[in-house]
Amino acid sequence: MKLFLILTVVGTTVGQAKVDQAKVVYGEDNRVEVFKASYRMKQLASSTAGMIKSSQLIKTKNGAILPPFTLKESVGVCSSERFQGQPAPFQCSGFLVGPDLLVTAGHCVSDQQRCSVVSWVFDFKISPNSLKAPVMMKNANIYRCKEVVEAKYEGLADYSLIKLDRPVIGRSPLITRTNGKIKLGTKIAVIGHPSGLPTKVAEGAKVVRNDSSEYFQANLDTFGGNSGSAVFDSGSGTVEGILVRGAKDYESSDDDGCEVVHKTADKITDFGKYGEGVTRITDIKTLRYRWAFLKAAQTGDIEKVKSIASKLKSVEFIYDNGRNTALHLAAKNNQTSVVKYLIKAGVNINAYNEDGNTALHFAAEAGSQTAVARLVDAGADVLAKNNLGQTAVDRASLMSFGIKLILDRAMRNSDKRALVLARD
Repeated sequence: MKLFLILTVVGTTVGQAKVDQAKVVYGEDNRVEVFKASYRMKQLASSTAGMIKSSQLIKTKNGAILPPFTLKESVGVCSSERFQGQPAPFQCSGFLVGPDLLVTAGHCVSDQQRCSVVSWVFDFKISPNSLKAPVMMKNANIYRCKEVVEAKYEGLADYSLIKLDRPVIGRSPLITRTNGKIKLGTKIAVIGHPSGLPTKVAEGAKVVRNDSSEYFQANLDTFGGNSGSAVFDSGSGTVEGILVRGAKDYESSDDDGCEVVHKTADKITDFGKYGEGVTRITDIKTLRYRWAFLKAAQTGDIEKVKSIASKLKSVEFIYDNGRNTALHLAAKNNQTSVVKYLIKAGVNINAYNEDGNTALHFAAEAGSQTAVARLVDAGADVLAKNNLGQTAVDRASLMSFGIKLILDRAMRNSDKRALVLARD
């Protein structure tokens, strides 16, 4: 499989460009602008983003200006090619799977060093009114890569789950498959940034090879820049995989010497040369086991909690779309054995959900004196306030005298420590 390098993007080094693994058009070019796509695809597109080196963003007071170079300027395509006049600032694509969790290809963000120098931009798409992409993106649409949660880029494995610098507001995390695999022949779609262009939707494809446990192949119309794009089951809208590799994008025009889209038949006969590679989303263990782990914590299935935790490097990044961790859910449902186990496992006992509540808030509200005592003994912040300004004691049931005594005593001790620190 041949690599196609996006050239001459402002500040792009050869090392950066190599993250874009080439793709191709099969039969008719099915790429369309987001505003021309179906309602479902428009909704899914809002949760996709493009990756750019942070140093390439020209910062302004309220946002940043993206590099203006067009596809024609950066790749050298012919004037007759589709989208040749559109800007192409991105190196990879990604998609939201949690409030602040994003998936991309492993060759796009393989380690913390790479993570620390890239940003992710949502909503870079062509306007139906001006038929142009925005020159400037607002800060609300730009996020930094904060941490690599789980990544692999070796052999055929190619995926990365990253944590952004803050929760993404106003966009829904995408639904991902958690077990089994897609069927051969299933109709699929891809959303991302082909050749770094504004968001494009491409439907009309299907799974054409499905024998590997790690990936499947499809006749998707994708290009370098689509690496990391979500590949959806067209019927359900569920994410089935991550676009990671394929055939070459462009070839030289015999007449003009410029580049034209490389095209081939819709039906693939030579899988050694054609067929876009899609990493199965279930390869990412944090996502594969997320909902089962949270449900086990909520229902008190301690053996399942332990079993799943043993399969994962960390359970720290497993939380629902309201940022409720397993500890939140166990405390809320009075599952004291799970609370005890998670505390011993070293989870963040002071993690906030989207409403600002900690596990201690939930344990107090549930009337679980045992859970409250364990959390307090483990160092839970008894002075932590939620978004309504409430502490755990404010959430405690009026009849929970034992809980109030534990929290009152802990709060007095916290006040004493604060006074000592102030005097020191």
